[in-house]
Amino acid sequence: MSSLQQLFTTQFDANTIKQVKLMDGKALLYKRPQSVQWQVRFKLANNKWHSTTTNTTDIEQAKINAIAIYETVKIKTDAGLAITTKIFKQIALDEIANMSRALDNNIGRRVIPPPLNLT
Repeated sequence: MSSLQQLFTTQFDANTIKQVKLMDGKALLYKRPQSVQWQVRFKLANNKWHSTTTNTTDIEQAKINAIAIYETVKIKTDAGLAITTKIFKQIALDEIANMSRALDNNIGRRVIPPPLNLT
C-alpha cells in the first residue's frame, strides 16, 4: 500500500514554485512543478480562470507573451469570440443538440430527400 501512495503522491517544494504578478495582479505568471515553461493565469469577465502556456522558458520573454495573451483574450471576449478554437467533434455535437432542441420545440423540420431515380 505504501508503494501506491508513493507512486501517486506529488510533493511540492515551496522554493521551486515561482510566481510573478503582472499588470497590477491581473495576471499571474508561474511555473508548474513538472514543467520548464512559464504559464499564465488570469480571471475572465465571467469569473472563470483561464490558464495557458507562454511557450518559453525565459522569464522576460514569458512576461511579454503573457501580456500579449491577456490582451488577445480580452479583445476576443469583448468581441464575443471564442477564446479557444473548437474541434470538429465539439461543433458537430453542439449542432446536433441545437437541431434536437429545434425539433422538440416544433421550430425545426425533418427533410426527407426524394428517392433516387436510377433509370
